[in-house]
Amino acid sequence: MSTPVSTAELKRLSPTELRKEIYLRRVECAKMRIGIKMQSEKNHALYRTKRREIGRLMTILQGQERSEKNTTNEKAKKIDASQVSGNTVKDPGLKAAKANSVPTKSRKSSLPSLSSEASAKEDSSPL
Repeated sequence: MSTPVSTAELKRLSPTELRKEIYLRRVECAKMRIGIKMQSEKNHALYRTKRREIGRLMTILQGQERSEKNTTNEKAKKIDASQVSGNTVKDPGLKAAKANSVPTKSRKSSLPSLSSEASAKEDSSPL
C-alpha cells in the first residue's frame, strides 16, 4: 500500500493493519533518508510526502484508539436515572457506609481544656 490512499480508505482499516502500514512506511522512509544522505536518491519531495503519510496514518490510528477507549468508558460510567437528581449524583452506598461507620470522639472532648487543668491544680493545692 505504498501508493497514496485517501483518508476515507485508511479509516476503514483495522488498527493492526494501520500499525503494519506505519511500520512499512517507516522502513521505506528510513531507506529514502539514507539514500538522500548518500546522494543516491534524487527526489527529496517524495521523502517529505512519505513522512506526511506516516503522520496521517498515525493520526487516524490514534483517533480509532481514542474512540474505542471512549466507548468502553461510556459503558462503564452509565448511571441509572434513579440515581441522578438535578446536577448531583446520589450515591446509594453512602447511607450504608455512614450507618456502618464507627463514631469518633470529637476533638474537644478528647483534649482537656487549659482552664479546667488550672482550676484542678488550684483546688488540689494545700494552701
